[in-house]
Amino acid sequence: MVDDEDMMDIDDTADGMMHPIAPSHPLDVLHLEVIDHFSRLLVELVDRIGGSEVPRTANGSGVMKSRYAPSWAKKVLKEWTVMESLEYLGTKKQLRATRRQPKLEVFLLTPHNGERGWRRGQDWSKRDWEIAEEALEEIGRVFDDRPIEESVGILRGYAENTFLCEMRPTGI
Repeated sequence: MVDDEDMMDIDDTADGMMHPIAPSHPLDVLHLEVIDHFSRLLVELVDRIGGSEVPRTANGSGVMKSRYAPSWAKKVLKEWTVMESLEYLGTKKQLRATRRQPKLEVFLLTPHNGERGWRRGQDWSKRDWEIAEEALEEIGRVFDDRPIEESVGILRGYAENTFLCEMRPTGI
């Protein structure tokens, strides 16, 4: 059996369905909440600034079929990933912090789509968390987006308190 740290643990239940195991580490819980919250805020930001160039419906105007079109132009907005949102925002204004390591689109990967590179919250260093916060803060500032700016401020407090907690190994 190959032990792959990037794989999500799955619980095989009596109903025959595979269910993700609930996170057992405070940083894992916070990370999943951050992914969900900021993914939505980024799509909402794109929706506000995108105008008619952002595809909103699959049929009619919007979705491009060309293989040369950017990935964000090939899907309706409600299906966009963080990467597509950031790619689109980068076409509107220069974003320096999104190029730092770890890249924000990797930090905000979701475990639910089987995307490669996803890590649990506890697998990111405190500095990685700070870099992600800085990148989100820059997006909020550059696009004058109050919901993102306020959310980053709240996240900083939660992350700081979570890192102050005594951490116990999860065994996962």
